[in-house]
Amino acid sequence: MIDGLTPAEFERAAEDDRTPALRFLAANGNYARGTSTFPSLTPVCLSSIATGAHPDVHRIPHLVWYDRRRRRIEEYGSSFAAVRAAGTRRSLLNAVFNMNEQHLGAEAVTVFEALEDAGYTTAAINFTCYRGRVRHTPVVPGVGRQPLGRSASSSSTCSSRT
Repeated sequence: MIDGLTPAEFERAAEDDRTPALRFLAANGNYARGTSTFPSLTPVCLSSIATGAHPDVHRIPHLVWYDRRRRRIEEYGSSFAAVRAAGTRRSLLNAVFNMNEQHLGAEAVTVFEALEDAGYTTAAINFTCYRGRVRHTPVVPGVGRQPLGRSASSSSTCSSRT
């Protein structure tokens, strides 16, 4: 997934020797144009990709939205000024942890949860909607908080090095 890559840009890159990875994917994979969910904003789209559902199910409606239950604005990084106004720390926590632990709808099942339920090990890189059922120990120096899976199914811990 490349955020913001339009079909026309991908098609041009797939024919260009300067983008060998995209050229390889085009030659060896399956390609079809799709239609994005609405609104077409990163957290909404990533949540739709991960769950196969739209915001009415996964409950991630926008880059910035009002959480009626918590009675506060939730900000994922719509702009530098908005992040400052909402609080840099809270905005970072929202984008990295809270989207998965608190905001993503309980009725939405992510691809990671479904695959783990089927006995597979899952992983994601640079994908903010990552909720799974297994806790992963961070290996980044200075990061001690564990990204949480859905606590109802599994409390086991595994290293992200495995």
